[in-house]
Amino acid sequence: MSAMVLERRQRAARATTQQRATPKLCRLPAPVRQGRSHAGRSAAEAHRRPLDSILVAPAKAVLLGDATEEERLRKLNRRLTLAIVRARRQLEEAEAARQGAERQAARLRQLEQEREEHVHTISHDLRAPLTTILGRAQLIQLASEQPEVVRESAESIARSARRMNAMIQELLDSARLHSRQLKLSRAALDLSAFVVELRDRLIGNGEAERVRVEAPDDLPHVSADPDRLERILANLVGNALKYSAPGTQVTVRLARGDGEVVVSVSDRGQGIPPEDLPHLFQRYYRRQADAEQREGLGLGLYIAKGLVEAHGGRIWVKSRVGEGSTFSFSLPVEQREAVTRDLPT
Repeated sequence: MSAMVLERRQRAARATTQQRATPKLCRLPAPVRQGRSHAGRSAAEAHRRPLDSILVAPAKAVLLGDATEEERLRKLNRRLTLAIVRARRQLEEAEAARQGAERQAARLRQLEQEREEHVHTISHDLRAPLTTILGRAQLIQLASEQPEVVRESAESIARSARRMNAMIQELLDSARLHSRQLKLSRAALDLSAFVVELRDRLIGNGEAERVRVEAPDDLPHVSADPDRLERILANLVGNALKYSAPGTQVTVRLARGDGEVVVSVSDRGQGIPPEDLPHLFQRYYRRQADAEQREGLGLGLYIAKGLVEAHGGRIWVKSRVGEGSTFSFSLPVEQREAVTRDLPT
């Protein structure tokens, strides 16, 4: 009996020792089955939630869109759009500046070329009368005992000197007009008497007979600088005589306008081609016929326009090829006379 008890105790000890030596296996949660209780389902969902937060939530944010992230993307898009527009505007401004610089450079090259041409023209035109003066002076020295030769040479010298003086005066007036430094000494002038006296005084060699002056009896006085007005009329009448056939008539017509007097100089010459009309009053401009003859500096009409505008008037031209030209300009009526004429009687 005691032997049997002892054997049972030994078996139990061995079983206990073996159980302690064997590692315990982790139990896995049982799968959720249909029909489980509500508590069982809640436990299973709680077990899966950490995995959902790691994998599913970011995917949902990308697919469905996060409001905060969408706003950040919208702001970034606006910034990029503004940056692109700003860069495009800067490129356009840079291109415009480049084109402007190219135009300015081309304009400077053109001005430099024109300056060289003008210097060449001026030097040529000044050299011609100077050569005449020198040649005639030498002839006087050689033929001092021949009165006729001396007289003709003296007249030629005087004409050449006047021509040089006129060109120098044109250059000075052109510079004053260009820099707006021209000053006028105005006076009330009887324009009809002024034109007739100027015709008889300046036009020689029988040319005065070609100039006809037409004016009404009640023409009002004008406010003008006599010296500057003489330059204007001398230029226009001189051109009319030069560009019309010998013996043909040149008409200077005076007419009253609204607060002004209009002076028109008409000839029966060859007329001016339409392509030349817009450029006639430009500085240094010479028509093709003048350029071929190398006559004049191309300043006469430019100066006439500047002087007329300095008086507060305007100047214009009408011409038809084969029929002649008419240059017209206006001068303001002398103010005291204008007020007197406007008073009621």
